[in-house]
Amino acid sequence: GEVVHFKESVSFLGDIEVNVWLSKAEEAMRVSLGADTEASVKSAITVMTANLNSNAFFAWMDSSSSQVAVVALQVLVCQNIEADITGPSQTFTSSSEFCKSLLNMLADAVLQDLSAIRRKKAEHFIGELVHQQNVIQALEKEKTSDLDDFSWLYFMRVYYRAAEQSVLERLQVLIADASFFYGFEYQGVADRLVQTPLTDRAYLTLTQALRSRMGGSPFGPAGTGKTETVKALAGQLGRFVLVFNCDETFDLQAMGRIFLGLCQTGAWGCFDEFNRLEERTLSAVSQQILTIQTAIRRNASEVELIGRSLKLNPSIGIFITMNPGYIGRSNLPDNLKQLFRSIAMTKPDSELIAQIMLYSQGFHDAQTL
Repeated sequence: GEVVHFKESVSFLGDIEVNVWLSKAEEAMRVSLGADTEASVKSAITVMTANLNSNAFFAWMDSSSSQVAVVALQVLVCQNIEADITGPSQTFTSSSEFCKSLLNMLADAVLQDLSAIRRKKAEHFIGELVHQQNVIQALEKEKTSDLDDFSWLYFMRVYYRAAEQSVLERLQVLIADASFFYGFEYQGVADRLVQTPLTDRAYLTLTQALRSRMGGSPFGPAGTGKTETVKALAGQLGRFVLVFNCDETFDLQAMGRIFLGLCQTGAWGCFDEFNRLEERTLSAVSQQILTIQTAIRRNASEVELIGRSLKLNPSIGIFITMNPGYIGRSNLPDNLKQLFRSIAMTKPDSELIAQIMLYSQGFHDAQTL
């Protein structure tokens, strides 16, 4: 597996309480990933702005963890696209050629005998670069000529602000007018969701919900990627997400205990098949969610839930997914609907998913195929 070293050791010797050293370990993880990201972005600029050399590129890729390497790539592609938008020619030749050359290099690499981690990293890069190519094509089609054009603001943009004092605030993710500090939650080398136009729409809606201190609610038939999209967005923002499969056994107390944990940790909670809860439970849960959202809007440091007062981490996110078509599903009360932004997830883009699978197997002309 992948190994990421802490920049500073964390001691758990002596009579220190478990929750204290776990908090210190969590902070050390974030600071270490932040420092790794800074080093990786600087190296990436050196490696990829000169004449692209495959040996130097793969040496850089191996030196960074998968999560950090993908983020550094996103920062670099974002810089290239913005340079093309503001450049005198206002064409996207430079950024398009950059993505194509990297894709061809990676398509050749996956045909070789690679280690499991290097292959997985290459697949992550291929998925990201195919998405960035589609972004560039959309910008060309819209004749984007300004950084404030909505056709550019619509997409996720990743910036590294080296001037920021805290290493945890240097990496920022923007979609439209919503801005987030990257969370630096270690994600491992997990499979990444293929980003399609449907995913981009979902990201825009869900991030606008977070900006408004509301919840997000993807709904649609089974197999359209509702839960996976929420998990993928958490990964893009470096956040920790917990998925709960709701059923009739979830009562108000159980939901309250989950919300207590989410509030204290600042994690995201994704409640799958939320409308399987009983209607009386849904109505009571809406009051708990409203209490949390109101406290976040007021920038409160504490919130009171199920008779307990506790610290509130403003990074919390609450998402629900629903499949309205099934028998035995409850209707959401109106007071609950008002707390969430809905996004319809209809059908996945099979063509784009197939294109990335072909690139991952070494096909250069995957888009044509």
